[in-house]
Amino acid sequence: DHLGLVPVGNPAEFTIRVPEGADAELAVSVQGPVEDIPVKVTGNVKNGFIAQFIPNAVGLHVVLVEYNGVAVGGTPFYSKAYDSDGVAVEGVPKGAVGKTVTFAGRSNESRE
Repeated sequence: DHLGLVPVGNPAEFTIRVPEGADAELAVSVQGPVEDIPVKVTGNVKNGFIAQFIPNAVGLHVVLVEYNGVAVGGTPFYSKAYDSDGVAVEGVPKGAVGKTVTFAGRSNESRE
């Protein structure tokens, strides 16, 4: 699932398809680790809807989708935002194709 891990500050989006010919009252919300995140929903019943949000903090984001007032199966969906700016990779030895290489990764602050 492409929303499993998303980078902070970059748009994350997913598609929602509904039965053609049906009225669609769609409600999408994203609860971030610090605050609710605005969600932009575009599209139509025929082609599907695209929901887009931009995570602004590292951590778990809860995505809720309702169709005609009813939670969509599988809702809530979970997405974890990360920030790779605080990650450093150290001590990478020379390697060879097909051979396992071990190295250390370090993260500062509370980056996930």
